[in-house]
Amino acid sequence: MLALDEISGLAEEDRKLRKDTLRDIQQILDTVDGAKNRLARVQQGLATELEKSQLVTETPAQAKQSVSKPLESPTVDWQRVKLPVKFTAIERPHAYILSASLPGLDGEKFAINRKDRGVLSISGHKEPTAAERQQMNVALAQHVRGLPKRRQEELQQNDLEAMLMQIGHGRYGRFIEDFELPGDVDWTAIEPSYLDGMLRVLVPRRASGDFGLPPAAYPPRSARRGSYPGLGGLGGFLGAPHQYLW
Repeated sequence: MLALDEISGLAEEDRKLRKDTLRDIQQILDTVDGAKNRLARVQQGLATELEKSQLVTETPAQAKQSVSKPLESPTVDWQRVKLPVKFTAIERPHAYILSASLPGLDGEKFAINRKDRGVLSISGHKEPTAAERQQMNVALAQHVRGLPKRRQEELQQNDLEAMLMQIGHGRYGRFIEDFELPGDVDWTAIEPSYLDGMLRVLVPRRASGDFGLPPAAYPPRSARRGSYPGLGGLGGFLGAPHQYLW
């Protein structure tokens, strides 16, 4: 527009054309300014509506998650988790053999104890190694990633611990098995051993007639209450010092 104003020496017809052109340019500028103002108002309105929508759709769980601390790697006290172990009892002429498959058991983390009324208690616990804990954490992370997004946002620390406990269920934990032993057992010569993943307890038998004891009427059997489950039955956790979670 300034350039057009500076042109001089124009004929009457050209001056009229310049005037019309300047008027058209001014109208265009006015239209653009109006469109800018309308666009600014629309943008402001959209921003306000979006903010209201986010406030309405945010659930209490999402609001709590947004202000809560990040979840930590879960840990489990495996001595509070019941480890189901299946023992078998074999009768031999000179001894009874109680055995169970427990691969990865620390040979120093099991014990045998004599209880009242001729009951032998076998107990122990098995915990994951550092490598096994890492593997379980990887499996846990994969499981969490497979959950729906909303479920992931609702997870709490105890949820992760419960999931990790479920991953290790049946492989790690504490076991206690009580056996009622027959009258011909030599309690002074009971010998436990652990080799190649097998826990064995050798229970020697006295010769018939020793110390006036009658021959055995039955082999070792589980001391859990209820009907006799037969050899190899899984006994209960009688007198267990912990409250088991499974």
